[in-house]
Amino acid sequence: MRLVHSTESSLQNVVFSISVGVGIGAVGLTAFFWNKRNRESLHHVGDIEQISIYPIKGLKGFKIGQSEKCPQVHVTQFGLKCGDLRDRCFVLGSCRNSKEKFEFITMRTVPKLALIDVEPFDSFAKVKLSVAGMEDIVVQFPEPTNEKLEVEMWKSEMMGTKCDESVNRWFRQFLKRDDVFLVSAITRRHEQTDRDLSVRNPAKDPKVGKYSPDDMRVIFNDSAPIMMITSVSHNDLNSKLKVKGRPEVQIDSWKSNIVLRCNLDQFPFCEDNWGKFSIAEEVTLDRVRLCHRCAVTKVDPKTGTFRKDEEPLRTLRSYRMHPAFKSPIFGSLLHVSTPGTIWVGMPVYAIEEKFIPLG
Repeated sequence: MRLVHSTESSLQNVVFSISVGVGIGAVGLTAFFWNKRNRESLHHVGDIEQISIYPIKGLKGFKIGQSEKCPQVHVTQFGLKCGDLRDRCFVLGSCRNSKEKFEFITMRTVPKLALIDVEPFDSFAKVKLSVAGMEDIVVQFPEPTNEKLEVEMWKSEMMGTKCDESVNRWFRQFLKRDDVFLVSAITRRHEQTDRDLSVRNPAKDPKVGKYSPDDMRVIFNDSAPIMMITSVSHNDLNSKLKVKGRPEVQIDSWKSNIVLRCNLDQFPFCEDNWGKFSIAEEVTLDRVRLCHRCAVTKVDPKTGTFRKDEEPLRTLRSYRMHPAFKSPIFGSLLHVSTPGTIWVGMPVYAIEEKFIPLG
């Protein structure tokens, strides 16, 4: 584990602030040309059915409703933000390995994490975690003076800050391991801005980084700031599981930020053919790539274990394999071209564009 001195942190903040400023200008130009060139090609494909944020990578998330108690959902260049909470702004991990480097932990390897319920707390400034047999714990952003460490994910690096020890003890008790701790990409401040974020470059991923735009940055997301699926595709898969006499999969198992309710003239997996999106002609998104699926989808949220029938991956492999990936695809990963605000019910427009695998 490498501690970071204040000089290094200050330099990183200066570089990041310049990058954000340049990025904002680029976003403005992108929005102008995006609208000018693509407005006539857009067609209405459906409406936003569900919005979800997963503040802790690898755990459950929560849905954002339309009640007055819910603040606006902002689509930023780094993903969704509601109140102070951002999508995948925390990550659980350990440094107990031969290289003493941070390794993140999710349901991929620890399915028991699915038993933890996650909900916003204190006007979306904090996260409350609850699980049977333990007292609830409230997670807040750590103080700037907390220990810093280098976090590597898919061969790209970023800086993180350890959360309070009370939170780390809670996870250790639940998992019955003494080596885990929670890391945040944000420290506690009176006002949160994009400049306060620690981010990384997903283009360094040796397997799928080639699909990432040069200017795209993420927090603890795997490959892109936004994931979108359609309910018509989800229902299609569940109909196949039902025919086989197997339990359906919950829509939250896909860990998608946006669920789209398609128009009646759309068909299952129509989203494979959409390369650009406009939400109410305000927020614009570009497809990075199709999303290939991992073992997280096999986790039974009721038991915190992997399903013995290997579903839904087993059925997806029978009709959703793609030559570009070794696992089945479901949904799209998106890059934010024009930030803005979204809510449930907003119309979504798309431009047809076939996904072309890169060599």
